[in-house]
Amino acid sequence: MIRKGDQEINKHSSKIENTILVLGNAGSGKTTFVQFMAGDNSKLISKEVGSGSSHYLIDDGNKIGSSVSESFTLYPEQVTNDLNATSYTDTPGFSDTRSPKHELVAAHVMKMYLKNIKNIKIVILVTYNSVEQGVYKNDFVDLLRNINAFIRNIGKYKDSIALIATKVPNMFKINKNSIKLVSDKAVIDGIAEYLTKLKISLNEKLLNSDESKEKIFLKNSLKLIDAFQETDANGNFKRINIFRRPSQAGILSEIPLLQQAKETLRNTVVNNIKYSELSENDIGYALSDRARNYINCLLWYVNDIVTYVSSYLYTLMENHYKQQMANYSDVYQLYNFQNKIVKKLMILENDLKISNNYKNYSMILKEFISKESIQLNELENNTYFEIVEYLINIQPFTDISPILTTVMWAEQMKNLLNFIKEELSWYSFLIKMFEHFSTYKIQVSKSELFNPQFYNATDLVKTALSNIKELVYENLDSHFSFMTLRAEKKLEFDGVISLTIKSQTNISCDDGKITVKGYFVTFSSIKNNTLLRNYCGNIPIKMLIIYGLYTVFIDTDFTDEYFKGINVMIAAPKWEIIGNREINIDGTPGKAHNNTKAEDGKKLGESGKNGLNGLPGGNGGHFFGIGSYFINEENLVISANGGKGGPGQNGGNGKVGSNGRPGFDKFNGEPSSYDYDELWDRGLKSFPLTYNSMKEISYPCIMQNDDFELDIKLYSHNGDSGANGGRGGDGGIGGIGGNPGTLLLLGEYDPSKVSMHNSQGDFGDDGKTGNDGKRGEDGEPVTCFKTTLSYYTPFYEQIKSAVFWRCSNLTDNVKKCSSQKDVVTSKSRYNSSVNYILPPQPNVYDISSEIHHYTLLLKSVKNKFLTKYTEEFLKQIYNKILKMKNYFWKFTILNETLLFPQSD
Repeated sequence: MIRKGDQEINKHSSKIENTILVLGNAGSGKTTFVQFMAGDNSKLISKEVGSGSSHYLIDDGNKIGSSVSESFTLYPEQVTNDLNATSYTDTPGFSDTRSPKHELVAAHVMKMYLKNIKNIKIVILVTYNSVEQGVYKNDFVDLLRNINAFIRNIGKYKDSIALIATKVPNMFKINKNSIKLVSDKAVIDGIAEYLTKLKISLNEKLLNSDESKEKIFLKNSLKLIDAFQETDANGNFKRINIFRRPSQAGILSEIPLLQQAKETLRNTVVNNIKYSELSENDIGYALSDRARNYINCLLWYVNDIVTYVSSYLYTLMENHYKQQMANYSDVYQLYNFQNKIVKKLMILENDLKISNNYKNYSMILKEFISKESIQLNELENNTYFEIVEYLINIQPFTDISPILTTVMWAEQMKNLLNFIKEELSWYSFLIKMFEHFSTYKIQVSKSELFNPQFYNATDLVKTALSNIKELVYENLDSHFSFMTLRAEKKLEFDGVISLTIKSQTNISCDDGKITVKGYFVTFSSIKNNTLLRNYCGNIPIKMLIIYGLYTVFIDTDFTDEYFKGINVMIAAPKWEIIGNREINIDGTPGKAHNNTKAEDGKKLGESGKNGLNGLPGGNGGHFFGIGSYFINEENLVISANGGKGGPGQNGGNGKVGSNGRPGFDKFNGEPSSYDYDELWDRGLKSFPLTYNSMKEISYPCIMQNDDFELDIKLYSHNGDSGANGGRGGDGGIGGIGGNPGTLLLLGEYDPSKVSMHNSQGDFGDDGKTGNDGKRGEDGEPVTCFKTTLSYYTPFYEQIKSAVFWRCSNLTDNVKKCSSQKDVVTSKSRYNSSVNYILPPQPNVYDISSEIHHYTLLLKSVKNKFLTKYTEEFLKQIYNKILKMKNYFWKFTILNETLLFPQSD
């Protein structure tokens, strides 16, 4: 009905400048009056009701019915007089007797219709018997109430209002000699007198009334009556007139009495009242008590519908959010999403509570549903938002706030809001539990705190919950009790325990390459269990690869000998350094030669061999690290220096020199004979013979006589000097230091904080020069005296000579031999002329397969607590590795196809 009324109103889309509104209760004859004043009277017919009754009604065949209790005008209709262009508007009657819904529809449509009108006059029709003295007094009062509700500002329109009494019977005044029709003036005066008496009654009620609303009605009614009773200069009532019943059958245009009355009526509504500008706020609604009761019933009914539909919509919203939350693979994003939804819903709840009316309420809710992309099927959408029409139409007629409270409808959000809040609280709890169990304090001691030998799966969860109460939440909400958790919550809870507490580190060794994998890798647990050496057995460790899927805790130093020179790769989203830590993969020092000293000289005076140059130091290992988050990176030292060169071999010792030839051995065959040994000892034996300066010799005097002749000669020979000993060999030059390893650490850390060292190894210590061999002993010098004794044989037959020698070491005459001096060869550090042993060329290790393997591991992680780290880390890996391609380092990427497959 409302929709049809709107269609009718839309036919009058153009603005109406002036019109005369004809108002009145249902059945007051408004349609007949409008057709009579502005329409074609040749189409209006007076018909007798019942044969011989002399009771006539006007009928137009379509417009006007014969019912005495129902109004057939539901929608306003404008009719314009063709002669003088005066516009009349037929309006729905007040207190429509057909049904309350007719009243509501009529009031609504009237409100909409008046929006197109600029200026109005108001003609109020009332059936004559309502203003006849002593008859139906309350009927007119009810009309006044309707007028008071419809015209909110009576004072503004007092000069624009007229009162027409309709269905006035043709009354006659009978005298003795004549029957005379009671004049219009007499009838009007009677109506005015009725109004006067009514004013007295209304004034009495005004004085006795304490209700403000009733007082307003009474005051406005008195103003309205005063307006009706205004008179002209002749004392005639200008704004009261009557519309008589027909007194005969026939076409109205042919009934003289009615046509004469038409002129007086036109004078009243055209000349005696004036137009006033219409304001929308001046017009209200006039409804009967029955219609108001109907509204209340309708409101309660609609309220139940709205409450139900609101609850249903909130359930749809809950399901929508459940589906959205199920799509999150990252618990942190899920938590942020839930947090945003809680804030949105709290704002929505507040906006809905203060929306004040259903139109705003539904508009806010509809906009929210649309913005959140919550799908409603067409039926749900129409069913819900069609209610808007009902309430928009009902709302102006009455105060709906006591019944239709947006606060109560918004209360239906409680379940939705509580659900999201509980989910938010639950995941906040899980995140805090995960982060607490992920700390070093727990990870380093989890085998002691949560020994799986003592707990089965359920006990472990209970124990973990007990611990989490102590360590994280001192006062958990009751719904966090393990026993009350729903099955899916228990699975999520156990998932955190499995990830943080039950997960183990996997270690393997393949030909000296150790691979460590785990969500949490603690350095100390690897070293304490000596797993590195145990897994590789006797095979030397060549490389250590640590794949941390979440956190690597560097809580001990890697400085042991078996880490020297190995390659290390550490990849983990999160690095945490506990205390001051060092990863030392310096090269091993160069080994000493098996013989620390070169060979000595073997022959007399032979030099010792030169020492060998030292062996080279080992190359430093290569370190490659990549991570996203670094904690305490300033406490980390990474060293990959080349090893120090080995010591040079000591030079061999020189052999002692040969002894010098003694002076005695220099005589050429002399002394050759020795006689009279009984008197002289041989040379070199002791003899009290001295050698004085100036070659003066004193020796024992030998008695001389004629038989003897002595000839004494001095001979002196120095011994030869002893030969020089062999020269000591030069010590070998210290070995060359090993080549440095490459250090590369990628990630979000402060480069100025991490200490990284990789330099060429120092030269080894030089070998010592060998000792020079001693010089041989000098030959002893000798001084000899040759004494020739000549004598005659007996009887002087012949002269015989005897030669006697006497020799002695006379130190005064020793020739001083020069001593050998050590000659030290000057040594210089590395140059091409020195025969060094060079360290091996640095090895090149292709890490593309290792990085590829690690990225596959990260992709395989489907735990929603780690997605935040793994997905972000995967992006960082690709971005950072691509930037490394022009970086000259010993780790290299040889297989780009493996590292960056086309499918990725």
